[in-house]
Amino acid sequence: ERDVTLIKVQPEQSLGFSIAGGKGSELVDDGAVYITYIVPGGLASQTTKLKVGDRVLSVNKEPLDGLDQGSIIELMKTKTKLELRVASPFDYGETEGEEEGT
Repeated sequence: ERDVTLIKVQPEQSLGFSIAGGKGSELVDDGAVYITYIVPGGLASQTTKLKVGDRVLSVNKEPLDGLDQGSIIELMKTKTKLELRVASPFDYGETEGEEEGT
């Protein structure tokens, strides 16, 4: 696990990544939240510390367990400084090259 800090210049600035998952998600069975896309040149890509497939465990020390995707996005959008706790696929048991549906 690792901590990643993102600081937005403006509150409405995009974080530069997309997520999937959360409570009730049809895409992720366990309710976990994963980074699915990082915008090239965006805020997230500039840190070089976030990767597609990373699991987001908490935002500003608030665990994401039990939150639906809409609540998670709202939590991220309303802050100018985000402290993300993330885990790489190797931290939570996925294997290299494993693809969904195989």
